[in-house]
Amino acid sequence: MSDAAFRPALKRALQLMEWPAIFAQPRQPKRLEAAQAAIKRQLGDVTPRQPNQYDLLETYRTLASLDKDKPDIRGLARRHVRRAPWVLFRKWSEGESPLALRKRLLSAYYDYLARSGSDRTIGALVHVFLRDHPTDAGVQESTRQLLNSELAQRKSPRLQRLRERCAAYSLLEADGPTRFATMLDAATATGSEDLLADAGLIGDLGLQGFIVAAAERWLDQISDTLESRAATYDGAPYIERVFAFFRSTDNRDALRFPPLRARLADALLLPFVSNNPPKSIQNKLQHFLIDTLGDPRPRPGQWHGVDPAAKAVLLRWLVHTTLKDFFRIVSDASQHDANADRMWPYRNAFWSAYLNKGVIENAWVVLGSEVRKTAQTRLSQIDRGSYGELMSGGGAQPSHAVLIMQIGDLVITEWSHSGKYRIWHLDSPNAPPFYRRSYSRGRLVREPELDGSHHHAEGGSWQRRLADEIRDWTGITVTQREFMPRD
Repeated sequence: MSDAAFRPALKRALQLMEWPAIFAQPRQPKRLEAAQAAIKRQLGDVTPRQPNQYDLLETYRTLASLDKDKPDIRGLARRHVRRAPWVLFRKWSEGESPLALRKRLLSAYYDYLARSGSDRTIGALVHVFLRDHPTDAGVQESTRQLLNSELAQRKSPRLQRLRERCAAYSLLEADGPTRFATMLDAATATGSEDLLADAGLIGDLGLQGFIVAAAERWLDQISDTLESRAATYDGAPYIERVFAFFRSTDNRDALRFPPLRARLADALLLPFVSNNPPKSIQNKLQHFLIDTLGDPRPRPGQWHGVDPAAKAVLLRWLVHTTLKDFFRIVSDASQHDANADRMWPYRNAFWSAYLNKGVIENAWVVLGSEVRKTAQTRLSQIDRGSYGELMSGGGAQPSHAVLIMQIGDLVITEWSHSGKYRIWHLDSPNAPPFYRRSYSRGRLVREPELDGSHHHAEGGSWQRRLADEIRDWTGITVTQREFMPRD
């Protein structure tokens, strides 16, 4: 059996072995545990233990106090040499740069490690380099050179295993994040977690540093793949792989890498600025982004930094979802109201014509408490807080629902049941605002510039009047052929 095959086999055997009862005597378990721990350390699967903050601060201050022109590393106490990797790449106080940016200090310390550094310190430096992954090109290059050289020369099983892992997954290569991103792109939906574990990118290494850089490179590849349409028509498995990796493993409604939220939204949405993906892919993307970033309409904070063009794509999809949800609400409600049931097909056809023309720029649904409860299984995003609440009173009923739309520079409301439509100019102080959490009836009906009932729908009477008003005020034309129901 080769050495490479022996180590994992021995490791598995130790984990599975059932020790005889004789070893349960007082002193034996401690010896066995110590032996197992020693073997584990030798095989290289032990994460270096970070010193406590007090000790790290002591080492940081000691290194920071060295002469900037001629730092004397040989004069340091051994404990500071061992701890130094943990304090090199991060800022430790406001206004101070990381110690690694002091070129003479970094060079002197690396020279010392090459001559006298312990295997333990080299292993710690590999861990911290991958965790912090400094952005300075000079620091990156000098650190990679030292670590690749030392790993190639050192004979300890632990560092040999570390060398094999770094080589297999390009962890210490200049283009390592790009190469690892390609591996992520080729992994299965569950395979990305196996890939991270095999590469040793677990614990703190699975959430920061090198893996974040690799995730950024993968986002570029994801965007290119979606742009080329390779994933849009039979793309569900690919999209699910992306979601599985970028979702937090602890909370499905959170992201694994919160700082990448804007980059992620851009990568998933910008490919569809001009053309929508298939509906199944669109729904998956829409639900994932609302789950993890929230609805950008009532809660825009998490969308700060997202490209406006990307955000516009999602808003376009949400307009369609919102109107379709309203149509379902009114369709359900009309079954219990003979007059509404008779009028509803005409109202549905009328607003669907504007929706299909792509001229409804914003849409928001306001739900009464009763319809909100009964619509849980009917609406696409009712449980995501993507709708306003209609407060009872003033003529508003718990079973009512209201649609607020923007077409051109007009704000239009449409009520469920037999309610009127109402129109305001967008800049009118009386126009109902979009995306509020709650509304009173008074705020939704205040002094419209035009209102009307849905009379003589069979002949297209109210539809022609309203379509003419919209055309005159916005220049947007929808013909009777387009807005009347088709048999």
